[in-house]
Order: sequence, then C-alpha cells, then structure tokens
Amino acid sequence: MKLRTQTAVLSLSLLAIPWLSIEFFHKNQEALLTLQRQALESTAQGLSAVLTNDTSALYTDERRLVTPLEEASLLVSNLQEAPILDGNLDEWSDIPQRTFGTERRPFIVSMASDHQYLYIGISVAEETKVYRADGSSQGPNGDRLILRTWLKERREEYVIATPKPGPVVGKVYGGQLPSAQPSAITGVWLDTDTGYQIELRLPHEITQSRLGIYYIDVDEGGISTRGNVRPIDTAAPPWLVETPLALATLADHSDVQGIKLTIHDRWGWPLVTNQQDTEPANGRDTPRVSAFYNLLLDVPTPDLSLEYAANGRETSRDIVNSLRGQPGHSLALKNGQLIARYATPINSDAGVMGVVVAEQPRRVAIVLATEVVQRLLLQIGVATALIAGCFLGFSTLLTRRIRRLDAHLTETTQKGGREPLVESWLNDEIDHLTKRLNVQMEEQQRLQGYLRRLPDSLSHEIRTPVAVIRSTLDLLSDTENIDPRQQADLILRARTSLERLGHIIAVMNEANRLEKAIYVDEKRATDLKSLLTELSSAYSSTYPQWAFRLRNDDSEAIAPVSPDLIVQALDKLVSNATSFTDNGETIILRLERRGLWWRITVANPGNNLPEARGDLFAPMVSVRGTGEERHLGLGLYMVALIAKHHGGEPWARNTPDHPGAEVGFTVRA
Repeated sequence: MKLRTQTAVLSLSLLAIPWLSIEFFHKNQEALLTLQRQALESTAQGLSAVLTNDTSALYTDERRLVTPLEEASLLVSNLQEAPILDGNLDEWSDIPQRTFGTERRPFIVSMASDHQYLYIGISVAEETKVYRADGSSQGPNGDRLILRTWLKERREEYVIATPKPGPVVGKVYGGQLPSAQPSAITGVWLDTDTGYQIELRLPHEITQSRLGIYYIDVDEGGISTRGNVRPIDTAAPPWLVETPLALATLADHSDVQGIKLTIHDRWGWPLVTNQQDTEPANGRDTPRVSAFYNLLLDVPTPDLSLEYAANGRETSRDIVNSLRGQPGHSLALKNGQLIARYATPINSDAGVMGVVVAEQPRRVAIVLATEVVQRLLLQIGVATALIAGCFLGFSTLLTRRIRRLDAHLTETTQKGGREPLVESWLNDEIDHLTKRLNVQMEEQQRLQGYLRRLPDSLSHEIRTPVAVIRSTLDLLSDTENIDPRQQADLILRARTSLERLGHIIAVMNEANRLEKAIYVDEKRATDLKSLLTELSSAYSSTYPQWAFRLRNDDSEAIAPVSPDLIVQALDKLVSNATSFTDNGETIILRLERRGLWWRITVANPGNNLPEARGDLFAPMVSVRGTGEERHLGLGLYMVALIAKHHGGEPWARNTPDHPGAEVGFTVRA
C-alpha cells in the first residue's frame, strides 16, 4: 500500500471528529429536552400554586365550582378589542364555535367577552326565511332568536326579531323583571344565501353568568327550535364558561418565553390561554432541517392522544388524571408537530378546582441551538476536509521527497554519481536521513576507493616478501655455491619475510574482527576519566621511553560507551603517536567536554601532518612515515569505526603552538 493511500486511510480517522460532535449534540439535546420538561413543570406548578384556594380567580360565581357539569354550557372567549357590529362574522374566525341542531340545519353560536359586554356571533342555516310581520297583535312572530338569562334567581327572556335585515334591538319575551335591560341588547341581522347571520352585543351583568339561547324556525311545516335550551325548560339556563378578569390579567402577565399556558376548570373547559406562540419564528423547519434533526435525534412516539368533547371541553388523559390529583408529563401530536405537555391540578379546600397545562413544541428545545449547531457542524466539516487535504498534501510532498531521494540513490549506485543528496529547509527526519545517507555515500566512496587500492596495496606489500622468499629459495637450492654462513642469512631473511606476510594477514584480520565486533558490542555507562587514568598508567609501563600525562577539567565524565572499543582506539592512537615521537618526549591524553560530546585526544610532539589529510582515516591509506602496520593504514581506520559506533567522528590536526599533531575522536555524552 502506497504512502498516499495509507495517509488517505489514516485520514478516515478524522471522521471521529464529526461523529463525536454529533454524539455531543445528541447528549446536549437530551439535556435541553430535560431542561424543557423541568421548565414546563416548574412553570405549571408555579402558576398552580398562585391559583391554589383562589376560587374567584377561576369562577366569577363560586357556585359554578360545585354545580354538576352542564354539557350545554357556552364557552366565552376573551377579546382584546370589541368586534364591529355589522353582521359580518369574518372577525369571529378564531373564536370557538358551538353547533346545535342538525347537520343539515345547523345553528352555530360563538361567544366572546371584553369583561364589559358579551358578544354573540350566530350563523343559522335557513331554507325558508320568514321575517316578523309588523303590526301583528300576536306578539313576536316569524324567525326569531330567544335569549334566556337568570336575574335574581328568576328567568328572563329576550327576543330578537326583525321585519327585514338590518339593525336589531332586544325586546322582553314574556313577563319583564325590574332589572331587565332589553334595549341594551343591540346588533345586526343579515340575510345570506344559506340563511342568517346575527351579531349581538349585550351588557355582561344582565346574564349573571348564565345564558340560554335558541332559535325559533317558522316555516310551512310549523315551528321548530334549535339551541342549548328548550322553550319548555323551567330550570336555570346553563352556566357561561367565562374567564374572570383577574385570571385574564394573570395570564397576560404569565410571559414565559415559548411556553403556552392553558388553565382549565374542573370539567376541562379552557378558561384562558396566554398568547404565546407555540414555536419561535426562527424555528420554522424546512424539509432539509427536519431531515437533519431526524437523523441526529430519535423521533419519539407520542404517548398522548388529544381528545375533545363536542362542546369544546378537553377530555385528554392528562387532563382527566390531573383532575384526579395526578400531575404528569406527556407528549402529543398537534398540528403535525410534537408537543411536550405538563398538566398539574389546581387545588382548593373543596378539592381539585382546575388544571394548569404547560405546552411547548419539542422542536423548540432543539431550535434553541439550531443556528449555532449548524454553523458548528459546517465548521467541523470544513475543518475535517481541510485536515484531510493537508494530510494528503503532506503525504504527496513526503512521497515526492522519498522518490527523489530514492532516484538519487539509484543514480549514485548504478551510475557512480558523486553529488551529495540535497537537504530541504525543513530539517526534519528525512533531512537527518539525507545527512546520514550522505555520510554513508561518502563512506561508500571511501570503501570503493579502498577496494580499488586494495589490490595495489596488497600487491605492493606482498610482492616484496614473496620475491625475497622466492630469491632465497633459489639461492638455497644452489647448495654447491653457498656456504653455511650465507645459508643462515638466507634462512633468516626468508623467515623475516614470512613474518611480514603473517603480520599483514593479522592486521587485516584484526580490522575485520573489529568491524564485526562493533555490531554486537553493548554500550554501558562508563567514567571516561577513570578509564583514561588507568590507561595512562598502563601506557607509562608499556612505553617507558615516553612520558604520558592526562589532562581533564571535569571530576567525572560519564558516557554510554563500550570500554573495550575505547581502549582499542586509544591503543591505536598511542601506538601511532609513539612511532613519530622522539624518546623522552611527553605524550598528552586529553579529555574535554564539547556540547553533547566528549572529545578524546592524543597529542604528540614531532613533525606536522601533511596538508592533504582528508583520507587519513580511510583504510589502506598512510600519509606519513613507514613501517608495517602504519604502511597498511588500518590503525586510524579502526579509530574511525569506533568513533562512529559511539555517535562521534575522528579528527586530526597540527598542534597550534609547536610542531606536532593531535589525533582523536568524539563520543556521544
């Protein structure tokens, strides 16, 4: 697998970043939903606590609290401003409707209040329209509307009838009580294609929170009625389900952002709802956003079915449970969106007198962070793509550098190039490898030079002893012309030549063994000062013709080295120094700290090194002096091998203040 492919595979691990971000977002949304549940619960319970035992806040007449449920009651909505009395019911579209009669002949009633007046919007399906006949002595006649109130525990009825479409005024229907106000009932009666539309206004106080309403239909078949009461009923008309002014004021001040609060009475009639939007404006979901969140979050199944009676009461399970004193959370589907709900009872001394329901779309908890999360995920996606691109770009650059390095090495190996590898400005591991390869190439070139010189050097070194031995054998074979004394000299000369050959072989074997030993010899922490102190004393005994002195400024010099190899290197340097130093002179052993290295030096007085000494440490090179071992040029080559094995380099220079030379090497500290 190529390096670029490996990097591409490795860059797949960057997918963990968006995955972890999604997991974080998932957990964060779970926390937000938990906070939403807590907010709904605390809000509903707080409002319930305010209303506890405050019966007048929920019921304008406290008798309604203990009166059995009346299904015929009419729900009165709160108005922010009064409608225009023109018979047009367009303004009533948001007001709940109550339908009486039949499906073919419905009688639809809507009621609203501004706490001073009651407003009634009526739509009647009528095929045969019969208006009141003026001048009739039989009282009200034709199609008409009857309003039944309850004044001072007595029934009072008002009739709305008209000879033609237009403004109408109420009249007393039957006996009139002193507190009756028929003229205060005003409105407009309109004729429509399907029947009538009637819009009325009456003072709030004349109803005493009770109202019966029915329509009398006069046609060829006789008279029929439609409404929440019948003409023959003698009991008080049904209660009006109204919102007390104090409760409406409390709802207006229950400004909890994003939470819809609804207060129900003890039968489930909705008394008041604060006017909070069910969803913030910036939370409108597009299909793309919905799919995004459905992917990120589990979509739960609703556990509550919203149920309503025909008269507008809510009979959902959580409302029923709260009326039994059991608050609880639920999740409902309403208008196509999930709604988180919390219902809690409103307690009184007489028991549960109502329910507070707090609602909020479940999506709101998610929408709170929609823009931030989308921006965050976008940034994460862009960052991941950029990082992956950087990975691939870096791997491409790395591949090119390695290929260029390989091509250069191939050219050097196959074509014998001598140009060093080019290093980059990065100074990284590849550049360090390039440096090492340059050193290796230099060593290889030196070795190749050594191998090229080896035949000539060996031929030169071996030819003379072999020639001496051959000539000696020739002379010894002539036994007639040789005397015994000459014969002994010839044998000595042959033996000396054989020893010369043996020494050459021994030196080369020693170099070979050293090269092999370097790769298996283990390093250990060694005090170089103590080692050189012992060697200085040993050299004084081994070479009594010269004096040896150790110079060292440090109390100790610890380094990871192979002591045996250090001893071998110093042996070669000291042997080399004694070869060029007059008897009685002093040879200096010096140990110095140079940054990350220890420098070991052997300095001797005598002749300076020649100027051309670049190959001084190459094998089979000798630039000064004569002699057997020195002539082969393997001693300093061994020193170079030992120095490089210890992370250092060999070096040589002339002494600056007197004739002589300093030869040594460094080891890693």
